[in-house]
Amino acid sequence: MPTRPSSPLKPPAFPWTLSLFMGLIVLNASLVSPYIGWYDSGEMTGVTVCLGISHPSGQVLFHLLGKIFLLLAFGTSAFRLGLMSVACSALASGLFFVLSCRLAQKITGGKTSDALRMWLLLLTLAWSFSMPWWRYSLMPLVYALHLLLGMLVLWALSLEKPAKWPLAFFILGMATVFRPTQFFALPF
Repeated sequence: MPTRPSSPLKPPAFPWTLSLFMGLIVLNASLVSPYIGWYDSGEMTGVTVCLGISHPSGQVLFHLLGKIFLLLAFGTSAFRLGLMSVACSALASGLFFVLSCRLAQKITGGKTSDALRMWLLLLTLAWSFSMPWWRYSLMPLVYALHLLLGMLVLWALSLEKPAKWPLAFFILGMATVFRPTQFFALPF
């Protein structure tokens, strides 16, 4: 019976990534404040509720995605937008874990063990719970979505398919419209 050629880069264990994502969602969702916090969270909440325009650059993608989270039938508007930040930060952490596993596979020649994945999981958790990142993951601010879009660009560039460039530039285009500083991710 012929065997299929194996892929040189195997994806990280799906249960690890799903456990990381669900654990971060549950933990961070239990810590989101139902009230407007400091910095721009009041502006972001108010503008998303009425679909207005916030200070430049406008963060249109944040407000449109936030309007979907405002359809949830529980909690205050600030809490529901905080849940959007939690979801974006958990997805960004999951992508960080996947990308670090892919990098480890390339470095080790495709030989990754569960012990290495455990270390990468601990690295991801250390990054996810670092004070600057965790603070912005619990508030209705644009930074979690900003980082998620940056991670999506890196994920698209890590694909080994011919369509990776159009996908990466599509995500980068969305990210640049969302926040022009994403433009600096282009390698000049």
